[in-house]
Amino acid sequence: MRLIPLFLLVACSPGTVQFPDGDAESVSGWVEEPWAQDPSEEEAPDTSQYDGATLHIVSPTSGEFITYDQVASFEAELVAADGTFLESTDVEWSSDRQESWFHQGLAFEADDLDVGIHALTAQATLPNGDHLAHTMGGLLVQAKGGGTYAGVLRVNGTIQNIPVACVGSSVIWVDEYGIRGEGNGECLISIVISIPLNYVFDLDITELGVISGDAGVDLVGWFTYNFPAIGQLDPDNYGIDMTFNGDVPLLGTLNGSVEAPRVSMDSQPL
Repeated sequence: MRLIPLFLLVACSPGTVQFPDGDAESVSGWVEEPWAQDPSEEEAPDTSQYDGATLHIVSPTSGEFITYDQVASFEAELVAADGTFLESTDVEWSSDRQESWFHQGLAFEADDLDVGIHALTAQATLPNGDHLAHTMGGLLVQAKGGGTYAGVLRVNGTIQNIPVACVGSSVIWVDEYGIRGEGNGECLISIVISIPLNYVFDLDITELGVISGDAGVDLVGWFTYNFPAIGQLDPDNYGIDMTFNGDVPLLGTLNGSVEAPRVSMDSQPL
């Protein structure tokens, strides 16, 4: 009988091939069953949970007020198509008004937004490759006391030894940083004739809301005389409560006061 040589492939050990003549030859590679998967080829992670996800800024909200130089909370939500909340650290925040402002994460706290009206954008790149963005606008950042104050001006005293008194209106603007105030007030006094009293306010304000400065009275365009003004600013309650008084040379004594609650958050640089 004629013998036909057979080549037998025997897995003696991982990486070794045995030939019929008995010699063993070392080779590289995987020598188990031909259908086994190479362990170096890892399966791609399942990112289907991110398909159809949405990103929303939930804090702060549009039109919200944030006190300048105070810590505020910022938060966004990444929501899957089925309504479940997803985690992500690859979220970047920016402001259209302040190029240097930058933060990362779904939630954080910060106190570094400058004064002004901001539009904030949160952007996220998801594991499935999708890029999401959401913008929230109208965020007002300014000092707690900033805004417009309008109220009542009261003046009484004597002019040429004649008692006078009048009640009028006043408007004072406090700047975005809460440290300067400017405005005016007017009322009409009657002696023999009607004389308008026009006041111009130039004020400094401390962090505690203490007001100091000048209340300059313009007597019918004749001249302007400055009275020292003192008072207190409390935007959440009475607003501006201020008094000023003094002697006008050759005329007499005038005493004045302003009571002006805040009527608007609108401010202006002063």
